[in-house]
Amino acid sequence: MRAGPPDQPDRFELVGSARHGGEGVAWRARFRGDRDDGPWFAVKQLHRPPGVGADWPTAADRQRWQDHRILLASLDVPRLVPMLDFFLAHQGEGDGPGVPHVVMPWISGPTLAEKVADAPITHRNLDERLALVEDLAHALGGLHTRSAASGNSLLHSDVKPSNCVIDPADGLILVDLGGLRLLEEPADERGMHTAGYAAPEVLRDPCAPRSTASDIYALGAVACYCLTGVGPPAASDPGYVNVSRKTLAAGLGALRLPGSEALIDQVLAAMDPDPAARPTDPVVWAARLRRLAALPPARRRPSVTALILALTLSVATVALPARELPARPAAAPAYASREVQITSPRSGQDVQGCQAFVGTSDLPPHRTMVLTRRSASADDRTRWAQPVENWQQPDRLRTWYGYQFFGDASAVGDHFVVEVFVADRAVLLASWQRALRAGEKWKVVGVPPEWQLAAAVTVRRVPGFRRC
Repeated sequence: MRAGPPDQPDRFELVGSARHGGEGVAWRARFRGDRDDGPWFAVKQLHRPPGVGADWPTAADRQRWQDHRILLASLDVPRLVPMLDFFLAHQGEGDGPGVPHVVMPWISGPTLAEKVADAPITHRNLDERLALVEDLAHALGGLHTRSAASGNSLLHSDVKPSNCVIDPADGLILVDLGGLRLLEEPADERGMHTAGYAAPEVLRDPCAPRSTASDIYALGAVACYCLTGVGPPAASDPGYVNVSRKTLAAGLGALRLPGSEALIDQVLAAMDPDPAARPTDPVVWAARLRRLAALPPARRRPSVTALILALTLSVATVALPARELPARPAAAPAYASREVQITSPRSGQDVQGCQAFVGTSDLPPHRTMVLTRRSASADDRTRWAQPVENWQQPDRLRTWYGYQFFGDASAVGDHFVVEVFVADRAVLLASWQRALRAGEKWKVVGVPPEWQLAAAVTVRRVPGFRRC
């Protein structure tokens, strides 16, 4: 089988069996005639929503998908599957404008639903599962806050375990973007949702406008599933909170966690019936959830053999002359101003493919910051820019964080300079929007005259892809 746009209908060769989901049917695919070791893609044929007219997808539908593709490319959220392409394929007479297809990277691995299904929580898998919940929180955090750089948040609208695929190397990736919506967009007339993971307000009126709080509810419901191995009750049941609490208590009871009550409260905070009472930052919520579940280190009585060994080593330490340790390599040059500091990572440290940068700032209301990366291993003046979280609200940047990306495995061993530039908020926003309209990632060559260097560190790329 093959698929492609009208001017190249056999662009993709579809391989293997189809995967059927709520959004559509997906195939593993590659470019026609490509080698077996070439890149693999997921080509998904979208289902026709019930009740739409014969002109579906309309021009507005097609424009929305293209706009989302460009916006997702600019966000560069590691936990979210990117939309690489969108096309209409004509499969026969009478199919109207054509059948919509989206192209994404192929992600090998099970869904979260497949990994957890009916498997009880244990000491061995507790942190692993909550790490996956934290991955999902980072995906939603990227949608809700990074997209706010353009003045609007994105909603996923159908977060559930079967829409989370676990890549063996990169962890959990959030997929199925059919319900993706900007807050300013009209409500989805299809009312896309899944009962056990839909917030009460969504179940009351699935076609009404939604807020980011509905995605937060689904995140809490996914955490409940991960901790119990069973799907949460539908929020249409007035007693769903109590049912969820009992299910969580039963699932966690065998672990005898010292903080199990606080852990359960943290999960249920995201599933609060009142949208305004739910946490607003999914990343902070998930990090605290994982801390609450951390087991204290086991205290073991040392064996006689261990005591004898410790005594022997202590005597040897006294008897042998002290050996001077090799000096630590000098840190790479760094820079910090009164306005901005990068507190982590420090200059000279190693980073993997994705790295979170954290710091502090003291900015006036009209100025904000951007995080850039350039190669220090080559004569390259190109800087790749990423907005830090909450960059349009300088009063929330006293403690800031943002992400930078350091290429694939071919970049291992290279050094990079990560810089923070400060400028008027309107200047940075205009620069970001120019890149967005061009469908490109945000980059500048040289330093724009309006940008002021505020902080810098030099880091080295090492193997691996840290979860962001």
